[in-house]
Amino acid sequence: MALISEPMPPPVMQLGPFRRTPMDRLRIGLLLTAPKANHSELALAQWTRRQPGLEMTSLIIQGINQTHGTNHPNGARGIKGQNRLAAMSLSLLIQLESLALRRHPRFHHHTARIEPGDLGAQTGALSDCDLLICLDPTVSPADLSALAKRTHQGLLALRTGRGLEQSSEPAGFWEVALQRDVTTFTIEHVPPPTTKSTELKPGEPLTGASHILFRGAFATRFYFLLNQATLQAQANAAIQHLLAHGHARFDRSQDSGTNSGTNAPPVSLRQVGHEPREADFGPDSSPEQGFPDLPAQVRYGRSLLATLWKKSRNKYLLKNNYRWGVAFRPGGWQNLVMHRAQTIPNPPGHFLADPFVLSDQQRSYCFVEDYNYRESRACISVYELHADGSTRIGPAIEEPFHLSFPFLFQYQAKHYLCPESSASREIRLYECAALPNQWVFKKTLMRNIAAADTMLLQHDGLWWLLTNIDSAAIGDYCCELHVFYATEPVTDAWTPHPQNPVIVDPNRARNGGLLFKGAEIYRVSQRQGFDAYGQSAAIHRVTALTPSTYQEEVVATIEPEFFPQIKGTHHLHSDGQFTVFDYQY
Repeated sequence: MALISEPMPPPVMQLGPFRRTPMDRLRIGLLLTAPKANHSELALAQWTRRQPGLEMTSLIIQGINQTHGTNHPNGARGIKGQNRLAAMSLSLLIQLESLALRRHPRFHHHTARIEPGDLGAQTGALSDCDLLICLDPTVSPADLSALAKRTHQGLLALRTGRGLEQSSEPAGFWEVALQRDVTTFTIEHVPPPTTKSTELKPGEPLTGASHILFRGAFATRFYFLLNQATLQAQANAAIQHLLAHGHARFDRSQDSGTNSGTNAPPVSLRQVGHEPREADFGPDSSPEQGFPDLPAQVRYGRSLLATLWKKSRNKYLLKNNYRWGVAFRPGGWQNLVMHRAQTIPNPPGHFLADPFVLSDQQRSYCFVEDYNYRESRACISVYELHADGSTRIGPAIEEPFHLSFPFLFQYQAKHYLCPESSASREIRLYECAALPNQWVFKKTLMRNIAAADTMLLQHDGLWWLLTNIDSAAIGDYCCELHVFYATEPVTDAWTPHPQNPVIVDPNRARNGGLLFKGAEIYRVSQRQGFDAYGQSAAIHRVTALTPSTYQEEVVATIEPEFFPQIKGTHHLHSDGQFTVFDYQY
């Protein structure tokens, strides 16, 4: 483990620009910069119609001078002043990748184009809407400001990259071309000139300035259109979260048409997430490269072919696309020497991962994800650990759906196990009837939720639940860490933390274990690489865990360097008697 010290960044600034009267809906306008809408715009329009406090009232169809002359996120239409051959080449690339994307279970509609009339709103004027939303990241800041001036509450805009002025183009291309681990985006609020906020810092302008409401990030996908589709889905989820958690407190302008609002003080649009750390993403993770010329596209094509060959070779020739193993060593985690650990042999046709250890009556048991290649799912199995080896006991929990991450805790002298069960769309809890392999289902802690790798702990008189939620509903559990609390763990009455998601960062959001040093809490997190799940891990000391605050600081990183020829590691746990971890090979 390499010890490092790094301060946490400040949270994204809270703003208070949106207001509405209690009985009115917030009138939303959707800016379309092309004759037809894309699927992301359709999804936002459909979601808005289902919200009681929102109303999609206007479609603003308008030609825009994009930053580099492109039109819409695919980036190949309307090229002006660019190499026409490069534009044609990119169009061909998009068509080829569309064939692959159409087979994707969640993004097969990404390249579809929808008639504006199918969005459920009529074309209208900017004055007809309180808040305008733009999902085209290529619109220039000048054009966004000009549009915001003609609305009541301003404009929410998707921007790729990290800065207010930065928007790489075409969206999602350069992160893949340069094989960046992370793709980032922001949701920016561009206020009308008369908007004021009581929460601006001294010296900041009260009017006309754009502010970032949300910084998003996700692990870069391995080809351009898949990365772009993921970006649009994540951005859509962020905008929906902002509107859903803020619209009940918005206060619309008076019917007089002015932007002065009511006499009530503006209220906060609650922050969503925290600012990603530069040390995590690196200086070039959000590249601003402009429209890709032919040499750049050729380099991208070569890199993509190499990636496809590697994936096909591993899956079809070597039959080892995804192999993990588990290792253990007696003693606590603070004195762990990983390269001296013993490994638990994988059963034929299986791999083991996500180990948690439990010692009881001088016997120690390791609970693992036991993945069956033939069935393409896992159960929870248990091994007994000895100083000189391990003994397989067998399955502990089996369900007709995938189970992993068998988190263990004790409550009222009973042992409980909370596995990852996202396939059931529940967070499920099991109670131990008899150690080590007799467990019974006890309670569903949360229903209708896409959550993974849940951990529970007691702290300062409350029980805390830390879990990774797929807010965008695209099967991505690596981006967001959410926190809930309750007075006891065996309950379905969990209160969401007001800062949720407390972390938005694929390099540290996903849980990888829980450690303790006296009363100090340490959360293990995963780091994702480019097209590489579970590339490494880190240990974070939780410095604040209250009903209003969550903070942590990284104290150590774990790189896959402890065994020969391994590719990754993403889990660590210890009960003081034994320490267990996993590795990819």
